[in-house]
Amino acid sequence: MATSNDDIRTIAASTARSIRLLSKQRKNERVQPDALRARIWNETRRFRTVYLDTSLHDFARDEQIPVEALHDDASARADRAERVAAGSSSDASSSPPWSYSEHLMAALLDWYKGSYMRWVNNLPCESCNCTDTVSAGSGVPTAIELAGGAGRVELYTCRMCNAVSRFPRYNDLRVLMKQRRGRCGEWANLFTLFSIAMGFETRYVLDYTDHVWCEFWSDSWYRWVHVDPSEGSGSLDQPLLYEAGWGKKLTYVFAFDEWGVTDVIRRYTRKVDEVLKRRTLARESVLQNWIMEVNLQIRSEVSTSTLLAQIERRAETELVELMNPPSRPLRESEKIGRKSGNLEWRLARGETTTIIAAPPIDAGNKKFAALAEEVDRFILLGSTRLLDDKSIELTPSKCDQRGAFWIELPPSVEYQIITVRFAFRIVEGSGADGLALVLQSFGPNSLGAGGCGLGYAGIARSVAVEFDMYASVDSCADPDGNHVSVQTRGRDENSAHHAWSRGCTSDVMDMSKGDEVRVVIVFDKKVGGVDVFMGDDSGDGREQFVLHADVNLHDAVFDGSGGVWIGMTAATGGLCQSHKVIFASVSAVSQTQHPLNTHDSRPLLPEEWEALGPFAIGARELGVDPLSAYGGFETIPFSDVDRYPSELADEGFVRWFKIPTNKDQTVGPISYSNVRWEFNQGPFGWTSLHHATYFRGKFNVTNSGIYIVNFDHVVSFKIDDKAYVGNVYGYKHASGTPIYLEQGEHIIFVCAVMDVRLFGGQVPPQVLFTGKFQPVDQNTPSRNILVLDEDAIVPELLDEKLITPFFSITVMNSFVDESGATSSQHAQSHDFFNASPIVDEFGFPSLGFQEESGSGWVQILSVYAISADGSKVKANIPVLFSLKLAPGQVYPIAVDVDFDEVEDCDLSSILFEIEFYDLNSRERFIVQSSRYHLRKRVWGDPYKVTFVDYDNIVHYAMTVPPAKACSSPGHADCPVILALHGAGVEAESSFWIDSFKRQDYAWDERAGKLDAILEIPNSQAHFRRGFDWHGPSNLNVESAIHTLTHLHGVPDDELDNVRINPNKLVYSGHSNGGQGAWWMASHYPDRALAAVPASGYMKIQFYTPYYMRIGDAYTDPTFRAIMESSIAENDIDMYAANMAGIPIMARTGGADDNVPPLNTRRMVRLVNEWNRNATSVE
Repeated sequence: MATSNDDIRTIAASTARSIRLLSKQRKNERVQPDALRARIWNETRRFRTVYLDTSLHDFARDEQIPVEALHDDASARADRAERVAAGSSSDASSSPPWSYSEHLMAALLDWYKGSYMRWVNNLPCESCNCTDTVSAGSGVPTAIELAGGAGRVELYTCRMCNAVSRFPRYNDLRVLMKQRRGRCGEWANLFTLFSIAMGFETRYVLDYTDHVWCEFWSDSWYRWVHVDPSEGSGSLDQPLLYEAGWGKKLTYVFAFDEWGVTDVIRRYTRKVDEVLKRRTLARESVLQNWIMEVNLQIRSEVSTSTLLAQIERRAETELVELMNPPSRPLRESEKIGRKSGNLEWRLARGETTTIIAAPPIDAGNKKFAALAEEVDRFILLGSTRLLDDKSIELTPSKCDQRGAFWIELPPSVEYQIITVRFAFRIVEGSGADGLALVLQSFGPNSLGAGGCGLGYAGIARSVAVEFDMYASVDSCADPDGNHVSVQTRGRDENSAHHAWSRGCTSDVMDMSKGDEVRVVIVFDKKVGGVDVFMGDDSGDGREQFVLHADVNLHDAVFDGSGGVWIGMTAATGGLCQSHKVIFASVSAVSQTQHPLNTHDSRPLLPEEWEALGPFAIGARELGVDPLSAYGGFETIPFSDVDRYPSELADEGFVRWFKIPTNKDQTVGPISYSNVRWEFNQGPFGWTSLHHATYFRGKFNVTNSGIYIVNFDHVVSFKIDDKAYVGNVYGYKHASGTPIYLEQGEHIIFVCAVMDVRLFGGQVPPQVLFTGKFQPVDQNTPSRNILVLDEDAIVPELLDEKLITPFFSITVMNSFVDESGATSSQHAQSHDFFNASPIVDEFGFPSLGFQEESGSGWVQILSVYAISADGSKVKANIPVLFSLKLAPGQVYPIAVDVDFDEVEDCDLSSILFEIEFYDLNSRERFIVQSSRYHLRKRVWGDPYKVTFVDYDNIVHYAMTVPPAKACSSPGHADCPVILALHGAGVEAESSFWIDSFKRQDYAWDERAGKLDAILEIPNSQAHFRRGFDWHGPSNLNVESAIHTLTHLHGVPDDELDNVRINPNKLVYSGHSNGGQGAWWMASHYPDRALAAVPASGYMKIQFYTPYYMRIGDAYTDPTFRAIMESSIAENDIDMYAANMAGIPIMARTGGADDNVPPLNTRRMVRLVNEWNRNATSVE
């Protein structure tokens, strides 16, 4: 029944009296009227200025929001809800029936959270893409950042490369639509615009306890409805979520819209009296007067009396609602803690509820004899019980039940593959909700949410394979009532919502009909995936592959900080069923056929290091011992008093110091209190930051044998008297070095450097390195041969066929004899041109010399590829000589696979069997790789092309096809945008691919048709192939362009539309790739349609100047001039005249501290001089 005006006035008067009485009681309140009043006015003006911009609405609808898809989704949701409502009843705490408007809002929320925006916990490193970063405080916004509305900037330091990344907290909506990342501020800010653009009357809600969200007007409910874009559709109409679920102590909550501001705190609390006592910034009566003042001024601008009457009628209705909130029970969904952000962040803010840790049913652990020997202990939680027939009942057929059981994997094994076998049966009930197999490292007492949460939702650091038998459409966005899905949110609390599904299928048997369902699940940590196989008594009785999902198991579960548990969870809600499980076995192994072996006795780094430094080094002067004049670092004894010259330090000397190894086997970060880095940098620039520090320490080896030794961010290291090269860039796919270590004590020497070229120009510079010893089991059939799966290059599929046939399988011969050195070899000189070719016993020619047999040498004879369905074909190795691996050698085998002869072959995954020949024992043996999963593409997606280059190694490029026709029959007219990546960036990374928008046209038809194909080369060797993108790397680019001309992967009906012209190129690139774009445009201008270099330097001597090189003091100037002239062909500034007349768009970051903008600006000046036009390039 409608409320009369008299009732409203009575309520308002009563409320005013209560406010006056409460205000009189606050004798010691702290009054800050100016700040609060200004905030209300500023937010009101901002809403009207920003969110009512119709050009932004149009841009959001046309370029950002999939409007039609959201309406289709809303219609489907409404249809499903109508069907569900027909067979169920609601309780008093539930929301009223949803109209189409509410379903559309839910669709918008789920798309926004699941597909559009990205939550930022710690900002990933912008240099190496590593996610392991730590806060480094705040920075001063640059002019560009301020222009984007960023009033503050967060800084993050990368633990891997020490680079500092900036996270400006932008407010400008156009910048946010480009960035598409942030936290609740950015999320609510942009969502307000999107909601208005979709036709909703929307409010921006400001919570003074550091949160923001939205409200929208529901015509069907005739009230403002709460939504939180960072929490998704599950937040719709859950206003008590923050107080009851998050545990927030609310104070002021204001809602801003087109027609003013409203104090809406009473919508979000059941504890009004407590809240009013916390509101001490202004007297309540004064606050209400301010709000009235704002609203009167805004509403005086209303154009019609009808609209004004509607606004006031809504305000009166809302006032009644706020003063007399409905006395409904608290909803279960309002009791849940915050979901957005990682667990550490939420715990720090106090906005999460603890995962319910139900006590075990039985004191002590249950033992189940059918399990494998290595896992034999059960922890039973919630409703779970062990039945007499040795099956496990996770839930009985009762409503609102949750159950789980866990078994801990042995902590002494570093797992690579975990295979789980079990069977389940649904024996009674009405089909809800389902069960899940869960791998997690959160803890043994973990039990998550019920209902569609299936008992795992809310468990952090977990991967769940759910077997869901009920369509929870609104809460979890389930596709149907019979599906299998792999769910994970990485290290954050897991969710059963399908926005977090990594792979889902409904093409499975009816799981709830009462038959026994057998399941095999394989967690493959090396490949980074989960495979699910299912079977029942039909067919041949074997489990069949049903689903693969790409999951980074290392980041999600295996962080090394504690135990790992595997087990099962299940739950029921308003409907129920009994979930019974027979848990057959868990087998957890550390390798496939690789001889790598991990055990507790592997060596650790020295507990403490003796260190001396820092010493100045020049650009690319890595590994030079500055102490050689005093006998060398290795021979100088440690001393508390001795000093050694270093121009970097105050007083010109450095002393010895000691530093421990961290628990995670890292050393550092190390800073130096006696060096004034900023002072040195003033006159000398970045080169004054370059330095080397030397470390030595002792470590113990328990078991003699071969170890794969990795030292990251180290130039070189030496163990006893043998020297080795480190992985200075910290590349994750670096192979390490096989070393034979005797039992006992050893000494290790390490040279760690800080080089701006490697780690960026942060001040103060820091040194951080790590080392690891991986033992090799020599008693395996693979005889010391390791397949380095992380370094594999795998092609992709389009229309179920290989786009290109070339794979790269990297193998290491890890043999080292007990002397600690690779076996000697005797080479016979051979005149390659004037004598008959030498061939081995298998008929393969050798490359100009013949190796004689020695211990550890092997030869690669053949490779077989095996598809997912077991089809096996012999692959071709496209080289013209025999492939022999010396002890310690790493080699990427090029493999050419042709599956065309096998009909209906399942190429979703492929593994390889490689046949080797032991040149010493004359025996053959087989080594098997892991199974590689091939990404499936559709026409129009970016896709990978692989090719064999001049060096007989497989490389790859990423391509994006044109959106429209840019050639015609008989004419190859499509140019190529050649995009060159920067140092440490993989061409297939989403960061790089997403940096380029798919193209339509660039020129009109008269000038030549548009660039339509984007091509991004990737070289395996990076800087090892020459000076950046010069020389051999340029040959790699040419090979990529040549491969592209063959139009691999292009459908037959598109061939004539997209034929390319390899002599029409747009050179582009970023950072090191930007330098490559300048270089190619200046050296091959006849092929340049245009150039788009971004943040590129003009030559290495200018990027990190050579004038601080230590070696110059010992080099004859004439000889030095000869050496420097040998690389002068790569000095782009000398070739600037070649770029005259080429359209160039040069871009640089105004505050770029890695490639300073001076590089780009100088090139722009030089080209403009040659163009005789001061502004031809800007």
